[in-house]
Amino acid sequence: FASIENDIYHTFVHGRGLLALDIPLFQYRNELDIRHCIATIETQFQEIRTSQIKSLWEHTHLSTISSMQKQKALEALNNAIVFLFNDLDQLHLDTPLTDLFQQLQFEKKDQSLFFIRSHAKSDCTTLCIKHIGALWRVLNNLVRSERLHDDFITPFVLEMYRHSLPNELQKQIKGFVKKTSLAIMKEVLDAWREIAYKQGQIERKQSNAQEFQLVFSLQQHLSENDLSCFPCLTWRFCAAAYRCAYQESKKKDQRLLSFFQKFRSRR
Repeated sequence: FASIENDIYHTFVHGRGLLALDIPLFQYRNELDIRHCIATIETQFQEIRTSQIKSLWEHTHLSTISSMQKQKALEALNNAIVFLFNDLDQLHLDTPLTDLFQQLQFEKKDQSLFFIRSHAKSDCTTLCIKHIGALWRVLNNLVRSERLHDDFITPFVLEMYRHSLPNELQKQIKGFVKKTSLAIMKEVLDAWREIAYKQGQIERKQSNAQEFQLVFSLQQHLSENDLSCFPCLTWRFCAAAYRCAYQESKKKDQRLLSFFQKFRSRR
């Protein structure tokens, strides 16, 4: 995605000639599309429609993870459902979900969310494809009830991390968003929210310069290359800096979407 965004930016925005791209529509757009995929799969495979996970759920890692991780797990499950929907003839009900995610080349940390804890006492000790409908409903309901507001993180952090953002730092954040692809920005914002959710109530000493730098926390989730242009921000600006980065990222996303809509209307 980053390379595509860069091509679009440098070609269209700077007027360096036309770049012909044939980009298919996303496989799914919202919950209604996923529900349609599940309904189609369950119509063809009765065992998926009747499978239950009540006795298994409490033994899954999914039952103990944070709201942010549940959202990530639901996104992974959405992708898996679309994949199965497009290849129903090759669907094997007893295939472990972790094997499916491995086939789809998901990261190991995302695969591990669907593991069953080793001390589980159940007739079934693995989440399989036959559980995918029941699992999606449980996970989707939890995510909806626990959904975090993406546009701010103020409630998750101490008062000492809610200082207003100086103009110079605002400029630096806007510059970072401008230079960073939307795909990487989504990862940055997701990691930033998760850090605030898990660590925002910890008091840090400003004397520990490294620990007080936001980038130090983000580096636990993202590569050095992804954060190469990240501003020199301390935890005291955590909430305001996130808000600024989120708003700039949304503006960039809307500009790109608007451009695509105009481009498609002219074809």
